[in-house]
Amino acid sequence: MSGRRAGRGALVVLAGQWLKYLVQLASLVVLARMLTPEDYGLLAMVMAILGAATVIGDFGLSLASIQAPRLSQGQKSNLFWLNTSIGLMTGVVVALIAPLIALFYEEPRLLDLALVLSIMFPLNGIAVQFRAELNRSLKFKWLSATDVGSQLVGFGLAVLAAALGMGVWALAAQALGASIVSLIFSVVSSRWWPGLWQRSSKMKSLLSFGANTFAVQVVNYASSNLDSVLIGRTLGAVTLGLYSRAFQLVSLPLQQLASPLTRVVLPYLTRLTDAASFGAAAFKAQMVLAYGLIGILSILASTSEPLISVVLGPKWTGASTTLEILAIGGLFQCLGYVYYWIFLARARTGMLFWSELAGRAVMAVAMVMWVSRGPEWVAGAGAVGLFVIWLVGTTITVPAIGVRTRPLVSAALRPVALFASAYAVVKGARLLEFPGPNTPDLLQLMLLLALWAAWVGLICAISSQLRGDIRILISLGRVAVERKGRTTDKAEVA
Repeated sequence: MSGRRAGRGALVVLAGQWLKYLVQLASLVVLARMLTPEDYGLLAMVMAILGAATVIGDFGLSLASIQAPRLSQGQKSNLFWLNTSIGLMTGVVVALIAPLIALFYEEPRLLDLALVLSIMFPLNGIAVQFRAELNRSLKFKWLSATDVGSQLVGFGLAVLAAALGMGVWALAAQALGASIVSLIFSVVSSRWWPGLWQRSSKMKSLLSFGANTFAVQVVNYASSNLDSVLIGRTLGAVTLGLYSRAFQLVSLPLQQLASPLTRVVLPYLTRLTDAASFGAAAFKAQMVLAYGLIGILSILASTSEPLISVVLGPKWTGASTTLEILAIGGLFQCLGYVYYWIFLARARTGMLFWSELAGRAVMAVAMVMWVSRGPEWVAGAGAVGLFVIWLVGTTITVPAIGVRTRPLVSAALRPVALFASAYAVVKGARLLEFPGPNTPDLLQLMLLLALWAAWVGLICAISSQLRGDIRILISLGRVAVERKGRTTDKAEVA
């Protein structure tokens, strides 16, 4: 796959993801006004535990399928049957442990909720290989259509259920509806169908890659969802509901940029065997992520209080400090995402596991120690853990596999300095009570955004290096939309 084709693929994926982002943002805004923090807290209690089942249900095989340079029909069919079987078994296990989930949280309403949501796992297991086929065939338009369509249907079902006064069941309907539509779209658009199990097809390398990736995903899950489990068990559904909405506001930008780019960047990096080309591609990916994401995180952190009031409504303002801390921690998650791609592209998933283990352990211990102090302390524990993960990757594990991290750090230094200074300026203005405590929330938000934008524009106008970075980003965008070089080697997508 050529760099230009990867660029066009990235553009299509990003366009689709931003449409999906708008749907999810609309869902967040509308449903936050129709439902209560307790409704979201109840769902978060269940999903924090069911997330483990999601990781188990995938077993790292989706990334193994995308990462592999070649896959035979037999291997694809075997992966389908493996994913389907694991999904079915996972759904059964979730249904069986539903009473234990309700008992753990001392919340009987979670029993029926967990039973209904267990249906998602067989659906998702069946869909995995069909989505992988869309990815391997570079059908990014269909992938985007699948994502956006499933989100629209789920949103519509949730609004209807919420209007009928169904509370947390509106959120369950949203999740199930999205899973069903995603499966249907993926099957229809992939134009592929699995055969019978092929014992002669070699699966060892795929299973090995999947197992190592699975280990990383388990560690990531445990640390990433421990916050919800601890808050739900210790502080209750209402506090967890507030925390979960702040967490989603931070997670959405990362999901809409970094996660979907994995579909495009990972196959591209996998095919780069030359160290110089690999390093250059990683450098550009780091620059795009840093400028694209850290700016958004800076806005979330600096305008947290009026932003939450405007986006979610006044009843959610108790989550503003948590949002600010989570956004600051998200900085290090953004900087470390390129390391994740590098490990996967080099098939060094074992090293990826060890790279994240220390930071995840620090995160988990700090959350357990600090949860009684409140959700803000739990968010702070997460930020500390993400910093440790980035530091270990930068200084130890990524250099250990032969990739220089100094260029990647330098690619992020200027955007970090730029957006950190913008955060400091707006935060200082808020501490000085600008634009005034009696100013309506929407006007406060607009004035703070204007101050943020003015500061960023001023610094970019002064700094020739920042202007140089902007020119590079513009050139990357032009390459992405070029219509030249449409011919693709069919062997690359076989």
